[in-house]
Amino acid sequence: MFRCINHKVFTCAYGCSLMITWMLVFVMGCVLAGVSYSSPDTIDDFCMADTGSAFADSTASKVQKLDSRLNDFIDEYMCS
Repeated sequence: MFRCINHKVFTCAYGCSLMITWMLVFVMGCVLAGVSYSSPDTIDDFCMADTGSAFADSTASKVQKLDSRLNDFIDEYMCS
């Protein structure tokens, strides 16, 4: 089942895939930590799209669409 790999290419590819995975985990952790430390008023302003920014408005609408799709999926398949 387990064999010794003699090619350095496989070792490098495995290391690079681990590095990318850990970088994604680190970035997502930083984002979540930043959101958790932000004030409730800032989060409410972003969710209500009161910032006046086109980016914030489009992001808020995408989050609302994703939330409604996820709720519909959960209602259909888990709450039957």
